Amino acid sequence: DQWLVYAYCIGSCSTLFVSVNYHTFCCISRNMHDCLLQWDIAGIGVSIACNMLQLVYYGFYCQPTARLVYQVAAGVLCALSAGLAYLGTHPEYGLQVRTYGLSGMAVLLFIPAIHLWALNNAHFELLRAPLFRFLNIFGIYGVGILFYYTRFPESHFPRFVARTSLGSHVVWHTLTVIGMLYGMHRGADFSRVIRSTPNVCAL
Repeated sequence: DQWLVYAYCIGSCSTLFVSVNYHTFCCISRNMHDCLLQWDIAGIGVSIACNMLQLVYYGFYCQPTARLVYQVAAGVLCALSAGLAYLGTHPEYGLQVRTYGLSGMAVLLFIPAIHLWALNNAHFELLRAPLFRFLNIFGIYGVGILFYYTRFPESHFPRFVARTSLGSHVVWHTLTVIGMLYGMHRGADFSRVIRSTPNVCAL
């Protein structure tokens, strides 16, 4: 499972790295802003794909065909993030593209989760608890996106945000980091259950 741990860590760290670069250097020029924003958007897409890899690798551990299909889908999500990155900097509809596009990519992660639940076999029963804990990640990311899209609290409490700098973007990034760390722990849950069950694929 080492490659999966490396993929998740690299994907998450890359997301944070490009985000830090964007927020640090975006004020240099308009061209620099747009270029770094594209990398920022692409990084988020890669992070979503890494979450999908964890879910399908362990969820379909004993079903290599389904696992391969979803792993390819994770690769497609990475490619789609490049398209979102290109369109997400448009001055008129860029905000809508990156908000709805990245949200839609996150929603697609429910497809393998529903597939796993629909199987309702012994393997699913074994993974039921870690699976539902893993799905909490989407709740964390969802709340962050809600803050980001509604521009709360600055839309209702601009003076508070001016004094504290605690705006929607800060909340969104904070929840994103929490979600990444939570995902790392939940991946460890999956691995522990799989590795501690003798002949897991014979269930």
